[in-house]
Order: sequence, then structure tokens, then C-alpha cells
Amino acid sequence: MGQTREWIAADRPFLGVCLGLQALFERSEEGNRAGLGIFPGVITRFPSQGQLRIPHMGWNEAVFKEASPLTAGLRVEGEPFYFVHSYRLVSTDPSIIWCETDYAGQFVSGVRRGRVMATQFHPEKSQVKGLQMYRNFLTLTAR
Repeated sequence: MGQTREWIAADRPFLGVCLGLQALFERSEEGNRAGLGIFPGVITRFPSQGQLRIPHMGWNEAVFKEASPLTAGLRVEGEPFYFVHSYRLVSTDPSIIWCETDYAGQFVSGVRRGRVMATQFHPEKSQVKGLQMYRNFLTLTAR
């Protein structure tokens, strides 16, 4: 874990997916474990709510906070991505929130700061839009 902290502290490109997002935060209820502490926040389990299935598995929209080079070719007002998770980040420093999704209430589905980007969803399982997101990240890191 120390190497990841050093990598991020050196402002090198970092892309976290699913657990890669969750590990960036201070603590997770999953196993009651400490995270890397890169960002403030706690990862919590989705609450059981009637018809909603946990884990959250399938397609859901990520709504981006603003257009940026990372969202090139994506609809900022919402794009469907594939999710598979039982835990979520519900609050953090608002300045790092990249996108949000509604499932059992609003939750943060992507964060970014500097050259660090992380998503709760799986771009690699999200077909064309997921590949576009990877291209955008690679374009930014080539600079």
C-alpha cells in the first residue's frame, strides 16, 4: 500500500476501478479495514431496501459534475455503466466528486483530483463508453 501512496503523492497517473476507488478512502465497513487515506471518507454497505438487490449489479447511470477532458465523448448528464458492488462511498470532500449514481439513494460513483481518477463502476465491462473513458484517461496521462 505504501507504493500506491507514494505513486499518487508524486502526481503520477492513477486509475482505480471498483475496489480501487474504495481503497483510496480512510476506512471501509467491509471487514472494518483501514484504507489508504488518500481522500477523506468511509465506505459503507448499501442498506437493505425492499426491491433493491444487494449487491448492486448491472447497468446504472453515472451523472458527471461537469464536462472535462475525462468526459470527452460522454454525456455529462448521464451515461450507463456497469456496476458490481455491495459497498459505496456516501460522502467525501465535494471537490473530488466526479460523478454520482442513484441506487438506494445518491452515492459517489467516481472521484478525481489531479491525475488520480477512480470509478465505482467497471469501465472494462461497460462497452463503448467504458472504452472511451479509458481512452480519455490514457490521453491525459500521455501529456
